[in-house]
Amino acid sequence: MNTVDIIAPCYNEAAGLDLFYLRTMESIEGLQNRGYEFRFIFVNDGSKDDTLQVMMHLAQQHPPELIPKMAASLEAGHDCCAAPSTC
Repeated sequence: MNTVDIIAPCYNEAAGLDLFYLRTMESIEGLQNRGYEFRFIFVNDGSKDDTLQVMMHLAQQHPPELIPKMAASLEAGHDCCAAPSTC
């Protein structure tokens, strides 16, 4: 089984995080039947809204494919995805 990690930096995304997760899962559904396993890594990047609570709720509903993370510093999620070699 091949594992694909989807890393999503999250800054004040509480309102749309559920929808992002559901629509992304719908779009990759066919690939799961072809030997691919997907993990979502949501990185809370210092959000000031309820993003962390939404992330934790999603993680409880969808283990082990969803992993909530806290950024070690602000903009860590952005820095990770800004470098083409790491994404």
